Amino acid sequence: MRASGRQPRFAGAIFDVDGVLVDSPHESAWRESLQQLMESEWRDLAPRTSYAPDRFTHDFYQEVMAGKPRLAGARAALERFGVPDPERHAVRYAEHKQQRVVELIAAGEFRAYPDALRFLLATKHAGLRIACASSSRNTSRTPRRAWRRPRPAAWRRWAWRGTRT
Repeated sequence: MRASGRQPRFAGAIFDVDGVLVDSPHESAWRESLQQLMESEWRDLAPRTSYAPDRFTHDFYQEVMAGKPRLAGARAALERFGVPDPERHAVRYAEHKQQRVVELIAAGEFRAYPDALRFLLATKHAGLRIACASSSRNTSRTPRRAWRRPRPAAWRRWAWRGTRT
């Protein structure tokens, strides 16, 4: 509270897209990419690692990869699975994941979180300016696709008018 006794007022809000407004397919893309690489290009390498498809769980993703920049996440996963020369292999893994996430987004393999969208709408309806941001370079592919899906009339009326992505 300010010294004058008045509550501070907010002029706007910035919403993170990936993982806050939208459940994006990053985890699936990482999981599928590593499995595809281990079954194809890296099939000779796979037996020398501790990797198995069932070991790449949601918990593994959250603990080892989530929230890291692409290359750091790839390196961390490969190190955890004991992949030889993880630094070199991380580049290929990250490239493969990027291709896969783009394919998944194009196929509509993501969803908007209804509660987050309701909060965003309430924020906008309260007169605050809103903006969306993300550190992911894939974000520009995701939100507008998510918003094109059928939404309640209130969402269509308020969505993205006056926002920045």
